Amino acid sequence: MPTRCPICGISIENAKRHLRRYHRISVPSEDFARSILALYRISRKSGEIIPLVPLEEWRYEDFLKAMNILGKASLPLRRKIVIFEPLSKFFAERFPAKIIEDFPRLVKEKERAIRALAFITLTFVPSEDAVRSIIELCDRRKSAFLEYIVDLFQRFKDSLKAHIKEAIDSDKIPSPSCVFKGVFIAYPNILVELIEYLNQKAPPERIEFIIEELSELFDYMAAFPKRYFALRPAKNALLISAKAKFFGNLEVQIPEERLDRMVRQYILLTKIDDLWSRLYYHCQRLRRSNIYEQIKGIATTETPFESLLLKIGEILSNYPETHLAIGDVSTNEYLEALNDLEGDYLRGFFLYIMADINLKTGHLERALSLMEKFEEIVKRSYDYVPQALLVKAIVQEFLGLHEDALKTYRRLDEMKASWETLLLNKARLYIILGKYNEVKSILSEIPTNTTYKLILEALVAEKTGDLSSLASQKEKLSKYVFTSDLQRAFKLLVATEFMCYCLYQKALGVIWADKELRRIFLDIAILACPRHMKMILQEASKKFPDDKLLNYYLGVIAIEEERYEDALKLFENAEGADKKPLLVNKLLAAIMIGADDIAERIYLDLKNITDADEVIKLAIIHYLMYKKNFSDAYNELSKIRDLLDYEYYLALKRDIMRKRFTIDKYIYYIASRDIEETVCPLLSVPVD
Repeated sequence: MPTRCPICGISIENAKRHLRRYHRISVPSEDFARSILALYRISRKSGEIIPLVPLEEWRYEDFLKAMNILGKASLPLRRKIVIFEPLSKFFAERFPAKIIEDFPRLVKEKERAIRALAFITLTFVPSEDAVRSIIELCDRRKSAFLEYIVDLFQRFKDSLKAHIKEAIDSDKIPSPSCVFKGVFIAYPNILVELIEYLNQKAPPERIEFIIEELSELFDYMAAFPKRYFALRPAKNALLISAKAKFFGNLEVQIPEERLDRMVRQYILLTKIDDLWSRLYYHCQRLRRSNIYEQIKGIATTETPFESLLLKIGEILSNYPETHLAIGDVSTNEYLEALNDLEGDYLRGFFLYIMADINLKTGHLERALSLMEKFEEIVKRSYDYVPQALLVKAIVQEFLGLHEDALKTYRRLDEMKASWETLLLNKARLYIILGKYNEVKSILSEIPTNTTYKLILEALVAEKTGDLSSLASQKEKLSKYVFTSDLQRAFKLLVATEFMCYCLYQKALGVIWADKELRRIFLDIAILACPRHMKMILQEASKKFPDDKLLNYYLGVIAIEEERYEDALKLFENAEGADKKPLLVNKLLAAIMIGADDIAERIYLDLKNITDADEVIKLAIIHYLMYKKNFSDAYNELSKIRDLLDYEYYLALKRDIMRKRFTIDKYIYYIASRDIEETVCPLLSVPVD
C-alpha cells in the first residue's frame, strides 16, 4: 500500500527504489528502506534531525543519536526493535570496536528501550568479544531477546563452550538460565557439560541461586515438543535440570525411568494449570477454551492421575455452567491420583492446582482440605508455594476464618512474596479486620491505579479521617462504580469477588438487602461480566422469584438470545429500571413479535419524553420504518445526523431510502440506566 515519504512527501510504492532515486541513499533491502523512512518520520516528529546522507557517511555519533531518538519515541518496544534491527546490523559491522567498548555500559545504565536496542546491536557485532559481552550481560530479562542470543552463539559455535567456562570461572554470568537457553537451541551437545561445570565451580553461597536458575532452564526446556529430545544431548540436559527442579540437588541418584515419569507428570500438570489459568483469567473473552480436547492427546486413562486430569479437563471445558460438577469429584479420586505421582514436588504442585480449581468453582471446604494435605506433604519452599498459600488465605477468608487467613498472609510476608493480586487480597482482608494503617502500607506497593485499589484507598482515607483528597477520590470512583458511597463500593468489590469464584449465593447475600447496591452490581455484571451474568441471574431468580428488577436483566438476555416474546413479558413486569432503557428495549421486543398495539403505545410514550437523546430518536425512527412511514423516519434521522457516527448514519439512511426495515441498527440498552460501558472492578485496568 503506497505511503508518503517523510522526507519529501512523494507517494512511495517501493521504498528501496525511492531512497536511491530521490535521496541517493542505497540500502540492501525493502525492509531496510522502510526502517530508514520510519526513523526519519520519528525524528521529524521529535524535532531532532538525523543526517540525510548515505549510511556509509554516517558517523558513530549519528548512529547513537538515531538510537536515542527511537528509544524516546512513543512506540511499543517490539516495534522499535523491528525498526532498528537493520541499522544495528549495519553499524555493528561498521563500528564493532566502538560498540564493544560503549554498549555494555548502555545495556546496564540506560532506560529500558535503549538497553534493549544496545543489547541486540551487540549481538550483531562480528567478533568473539561480542560473545563475551553478551554472556556477561545476560540477566533473566534478556531471555526476551533469545533469538538474537542464539544467532550470535551459532555464529561462534566452536568457541562458545570456552567463553562460557571462562565466564563461569570469573563469576560473570548474571543468569546462567538465560545463557543456557541460548546454548540449548544453538549447540545442545555442550549443555550438560556446562551445567555440570557450573555446579562444580559454584561456591556454597551460590548453590541456591544456581538451583533456581537451572529450575528456570528446566521450565523452558519442558515446554518444547517431545521431538526436541530425540537426540541424547538434549534429553540429558532436560534430565539433569529436572533434578534441580524436583530435588534441588544435581547429585541425587534417580533412575532415569523415574525421572522420565516425573518430567511427564510435570508437563501434564503445567499444561492443565496453564489452560485453566488462561480460561479463568481471560474472562472478558467470550470464546470458550476446550481444555479436554487440548490434553486428551497427551494424557491417557491408564493411570489414576492422568484419568483425573482428563475428567477435570472435561468439566472445566464448560465452565462456569459445570462448576458444580467439580464438587462431584470424590476424595478417593484425588488421593489415588496423589499416590500415583512421583515425589513431594509433584504431589504438592498437584494439590495446589486442584485446590485452586476447587476454590474458583466455589468448593471452599474441598479446597481447604486439599491445602491441608498440601501442608502435610510440602516441607520445602518450592517455587509454587507462595501462589498455593494465597489460595489457602482466600479460602480461609471466604469461610470466615479471618485469623487463620491473617496467619497465612504473615507467612507470605516472611517469604517476601509481593505481587498485585496477593496485595489486593491481603488489603481486602485487612479492611475487614479494621487494620487500616496496614492497608495503607500494602497499597503503597501497588504501582498501578486500578478501580480496586482506588476503592480500598478511599475507604481507608474515610476510616482514618484523611479528608485531604477524599472528595476527589469519591468523584473519580463514581464514574466507575456509579456510587460515591464507599461502603457500597467495598461491598460491590466483595460481591464481585464471590461471583468470580462461582459463590453466587454469597454474592447475592452481600448486595441484596440494599436495593441501590443490588442494581449497581447487576448493571456492572451485565455490562462487564458476560461469563457469570446468566448464572447469577438464575440463582437470584430461584431465591427471589418475585423481584421485578430481575425481570429487566432477564429481558435483556432474552433480547440477546432473540427470544422477543419472553423479553416483552419480562419487560412488562419489570420495575426499578430507568424509564428510557425500559421503553427502548420494550419497543424492540414488541416490534419483533408484531405486537402493534403495545408498540404504538411505547412509541407515543417515547415521543413525549422531553429530553430525548439519540438512542430514543433512533428507536422512534425504527418504529416509523416498521410502520412503513419512511418519509417521517428520514425527517427524524436528518434532525440527529450530527449526533451519529457518519458511517452509521449513511447505513441507516440507505435502509430508509430503500424502504427496507431492519433492526440491524437498533440500539438497545444493556444496563438499567443510561450509562457508558464500564469494566469489571476486579480487572487490573489503569484508571485516570
